[in-house]
Amino acid sequence: LAASDQMNDIPTNNYAVWNPLSLGSGGTLTEGNLKLATSSSGYANCYSTIAMGESNDTQKYYAEFYVTDAALAIIGMATLAAYDTSHVGNNDESWGYYQDGTLRWGSWATPGSNDSYSNGEIIGVMYDASADTITFYNEGVAQTYSFSSTQNLDTKKPLVFAMSDASGSGTAAGVVANYGQDPTFAGNKTSGQDT
Repeated sequence: LAASDQMNDIPTNNYAVWNPLSLGSGGTLTEGNLKLATSSSGYANCYSTIAMGESNDTQKYYAEFYVTDAALAIIGMATLAAYDTSHVGNNDESWGYYQDGTLRWGSWATPGSNDSYSNGEIIGVMYDASADTITFYNEGVAQTYSFSSTQNLDTKKPLVFAMSDASGSGTAAGVVANYGQDPTFAGNKTSGQDT
């Protein structure tokens, strides 16, 4: 091989993608596992490949999701113990921002308390491991309500970014994730940078 055909294997920028091993029934991954779409029965839960918030972690993590099909989309975070029997936010192992603006964690909910979102909008999710908070952004604007240790964020770790369909009956939902691969996505800092 010529020297021009060789490259050192020393990666310096590793970014998360949707984890195909966590893809629930009814989901499809494309575009290098950055685009998640639901189209058939099942909640199509899917989680990011990089977990955050291990013990003594004081970092902040941020990702953005370009909404391709808002119908019944839920964007949020989950523990590695979350499962595909229900959608994100419908159990005490996940926290979800629903398309209609509702935040939900298990039986706790704030119906319509935040802005709803639609196709073409960008939803940001910030996880502060030190403060044990999850803050959502709609088109760059921090939403009024967020999650905190009140919703067990101080005891449920590590966390991953998550997305699912709220219906489980095949209503389409979809997003394209940016975990830092594209730092110009919406002008906010991304998970590949310190915040």
